[in-house]
Amino acid sequence: MDHTGYNPTPDTYCAATEFRPGRTDYPVRGTVHDETSEMLGGVAGHAGVFSTAEDLGRFLTAIIPDDPNPLFERDWLLRSFTNQTGHLGDTRALGWICYRIRPEGNIVGHTGFTGTSMWLDTATGEYVVLLTNRVHPTRNNDTLFPLRREGFRKVFGVGIMM
Repeated sequence: MDHTGYNPTPDTYCAATEFRPGRTDYPVRGTVHDETSEMLGGVAGHAGVFSTAEDLGRFLTAIIPDDPNPLFERDWLLRSFTNQTGHLGDTRALGWICYRIRPEGNIVGHTGFTGTSMWLDTATGEYVVLLTNRVHPTRNNDTLFPLRREGFRKVFGVGIMM
């Protein structure tokens, strides 16, 4: 994953996010969008990672439970894709949302505030990465949420169920 990390250099191509009144006359680009992560130097567990669809595809390929990269133990991966909050009426796994819970393996995903989405069918190994830009030119933009749902439906043949 050569194009994934925190605090990209100024010459790295990054999509613009939102205009921030009082800061600049142009949209934020190449700087973490999350204000808390920005205060922490651009590195936080919840925000700040920059990546490409190709690198995220490599990551998802590496964590497919039937043939994981040797860095990942299969049993640990299976546990990480298991709903941990069902007793609370929720569908959260370890770092993932369980969009479809099935005996043969869940469809899990992770979405980001700025519009990133990735989903993995842990039974079949099918995955999709969708990098949209929800916060350009402003964070008050929810027009891409239907695109996320439609992308999920097209790839997995079912609607998002949460």
